Amino acid sequence: MSIAALPVAAPTAGEHSLDLRAQLYRAYAECQWQIRERLEEFAAIGRNAEAAFYELCYCLCTPATKAHHALAVIDILRHHHFYRAPLPVDELEALLRTPSHYVRFHRTKAHRLAKLHQVFPRVWQLRHAAMPATAKRRSLVYLVEGLGMKEASHFLRNTGLRELAILDRHIVSWMQRFGLPVQLPKSAAEYERVEALFAYLAQQLALPAEELDLLLWFLSTGEILR
Repeated sequence: MSIAALPVAAPTAGEHSLDLRAQLYRAYAECQWQIRERLEEFAAIGRNAEAAFYELCYCLCTPATKAHHALAVIDILRHHHFYRAPLPVDELEALLRTPSHYVRFHRTKAHRLAKLHQVFPRVWQLRHAAMPATAKRRSLVYLVEGLGMKEASHFLRNTGLRELAILDRHIVSWMQRFGLPVQLPKSAAEYERVEALFAYLAQQLALPAEELDLLLWFLSTGEILR
């Protein structure tokens, strides 16, 4: 079935598409200015190499970890001037396993953070290369250890690009509620297929895709985080 033929107004049991749309539009009216302010913050990060470096650290820490814990870790890394002064792996491990801001898979992620200084100059160059956002994402996945399609999309979105979707469980759950036949993608090809459906949903709702992404996160968590 083609994307154009997919029925967006096919709600799950107990829900009605019009009710879901009304819920979205009410929330959008409430937080539209916050969403656009956050997108402007992302654009500013994309103009600053040091800010983008810490954003990449954040995106490496977030998988399977609470966003607030990852943000706390980034604040500590900033305090230690990690961008300019690399830390040894054992110190990074100790930081990530601290109970107050525990990051899951702390050993693996500590090793990945320790390698960032070697690859970040190429990441920064790639971020500003004259090429489609999807091509940048594919290159990042190969370049940065531990960066999958979702995390690479997350980094590029958080540094100002607006053509990509961050397909986490919250976004996929909302897509399912609107009747789209999707699951959390497990491959690059599947990620791109679900992303195309997300763009279609945004078009049907008459909302910019990058704003819909943050709106659905707000509806799921009550926050507009990074």
